Amino acid sequence: MNQKFKNIIKATEASGAIVWSYFGTSLKTTSKGTPLNFVTEADLKSEKNLIRAVKKEFPQYNIQSEEAGFINNHSDYTFVMDPLDGTINLKTGIPYFSVTMALLKGDEAIFAVVHNPVTGQTFWAEKGRGAYLHGQKIRVNKVSEFKESIAAYTCGWQTPRGYSRNFIKKLNDLGIQRVLTSWAPVYDFCLLASGKIEVMTCYKNELHDFVGGLLMVREAGGRLTDYQGRALKNDRVNTCLLTNGSAMHNKIINVLKK
Repeated sequence: MNQKFKNIIKATEASGAIVWSYFGTSLKTTSKGTPLNFVTEADLKSEKNLIRAVKKEFPQYNIQSEEAGFINNHSDYTFVMDPLDGTINLKTGIPYFSVTMALLKGDEAIFAVVHNPVTGQTFWAEKGRGAYLHGQKIRVNKVSEFKESIAAYTCGWQTPRGYSRNFIKKLNDLGIQRVLTSWAPVYDFCLLASGKIEVMTCYKNELHDFVGGLLMVREAGGRLTDYQGRALKNDRVNTCLLTNGSAMHNKIINVLKK
């Protein structure tokens, strides 16, 4: 890995420390239009640190962030960042959140980093070079039975609750052991990539919530398709199924097609 990417990883970890310093405090929130869509001081301070790092290491690249929006430098490369994935969790005292950055070349993710400040874990992946946790290569597991499997479900914040209930019911009807709905999907991708869970579904998520995770799972040997079982057209597709590549994948697709 080149030194510039190493510095991006360090910046992500530094933003994790910023976010973690707010855990257990009374966070003030600013609404972004709805009660479920808001920003905190932790988000903004973390974002400021990430943007500063990208501008230092890759000043010519575009930046797309959840809070700052799109900074257009007319480049083929774009850093997509989420300075705090799991804002609601942080605000309510649930220790499940992370900081992430991913680099896109056009519509393809080529580098990603996820730092979980609660566990101290740092995951990263680079196209063609694998996925890693603290420098050790990670792989999806080989579990092939629903009764032994955990699925993570994630959706965009505007998704109707009825859709989510029906979707989760479909997974439960397959006999899945547990369905995880964490409110912080970025770390869920890392759980799949490192063999801790077996299935992940995404429905109309924001780009910053999934793009790095797609690369993480792909480089760890997972399978990624749309809900029809087709290969993803690019890494901006916001509705997809990710698994460890077992026969469960096609069985889930058959249910989703109904």
